[in-house]
Amino acid sequence: MIRIDSDSIDKTGVCVPATERRQQQRFPLTLPARVTISRDKAPLVRELQTRDVSSAGAFLETHDAVCVGTTVKVELYLSVKNLLEIIRTDTGARIAVHGRVIRSTEDGIAVEFSKSFSIRPME
Repeated sequence: MIRIDSDSIDKTGVCVPATERRQQQRFPLTLPARVTISRDKAPLVRELQTRDVSSAGAFLETHDAVCVGTTVKVELYLSVKNLLEIIRTDTGARIAVHGRVIRSTEDGIAVEFSKSFSIRPME
C-alpha cells in the first residue's frame, strides 16, 4: 500500500514533491539487507538492498507493499576490510536495527531507525 500524505497534494489534486525533512546526511550506499516485516500472522522476511543510508534510516528497494507505520527489523551486511581491528574478523559485520516504515513507494520503503542497534561479526 502506497501512502500519499495530504500535504503532498496541491489544491487541484496534483501530487507535488514533498519538502525535504531529513536532518541527517544521506549516503548513496548499496548494501545487502535482511528485512523482517511485522505482520498479524508470521513475520515476512525479505532479502533486499539499500539505495541510501544515513545514521537515522535507510531506503530499501522492494516491490512489496508495506504500510507506513509498520514495524520492521533491518539487518545490514557490510564488508569490514577497514574495520578489522575493531571487530577482529575478516568475514564482515551485521548491523541489526529496529525501525518503522515512514514512506512507501512503488520501488521501495523508507525506514526510520530506532535509537538502539547492534553490530556483530557475521557468522
